[in-house]
Amino acid sequence: MSLGPSAFNLTVDQLAKWLIELFPFKIQIARIWPFRPVAGGRLRFAQTKQLQLAQPLDNCAPITEKTSEPIDPPTVFSYGELATNYRICCSAQDRFQVPNDLTAVEDALAIRQLLYLYFKLLDTGNSANPGEFDSLFRIADPSKILNLAGGVPTLENYDDVYFRIDDNDGRPNAIMSNSGALRRFLSVNYAAGFRPASGRTSRWTSGRTRSRGRCRRRASRCTGHRGTSTT
Repeated sequence: MSLGPSAFNLTVDQLAKWLIELFPFKIQIARIWPFRPVAGGRLRFAQTKQLQLAQPLDNCAPITEKTSEPIDPPTVFSYGELATNYRICCSAQDRFQVPNDLTAVEDALAIRQLLYLYFKLLDTGNSANPGEFDSLFRIADPSKILNLAGGVPTLENYDDVYFRIDDNDGRPNAIMSNSGALRRFLSVNYAAGFRPASGRTSRWTSGRTRSRGRCRRRASRCTGHRGTSTT
């Protein structure tokens, strides 16, 4: 016997796991962005000016005490807080928590909102504005920034930027970009007759779950090294 229109009354709507956002924003750096816990209220880095070279000595010559570093004030980072809130009626949660946990749904929305804001501030933040921190562009050494004023980058420009890096003894492990910059990099290579190799990156760390896994990213060869570009 067919239930006909009454069949609808016997069904249960289950909410799909993933949110379909009508205007999605691509957080392209999030999968490889390093997150680290901080044991304390602030994080401090000792800093100093250029270190003086050690001096060679003759046999049995007295050794002069040179303990003078670090002499500069440390760089101190304090905690900030990005927050949002939501409300759920207890009776609604009790009535509709099966099969859909309303709290879990709102948690997913809140986490995504906070991620949007965090990575937006990484791109455009200004500590002069209440509640914001300086973006990566603002904290970068101006001498390390190559401004093409809207021009199309060349392979020589990529080499220039790569070799301006001197932190970590000049050993960068990746050139990170958004998908637009990756497309320009690939276009420059194609125009020069090169086809950058693709491969699998090393392990990445999730800042939200603190778990480790593997993900596939487009890895392109640049200046003789394997660099990773986000897609």
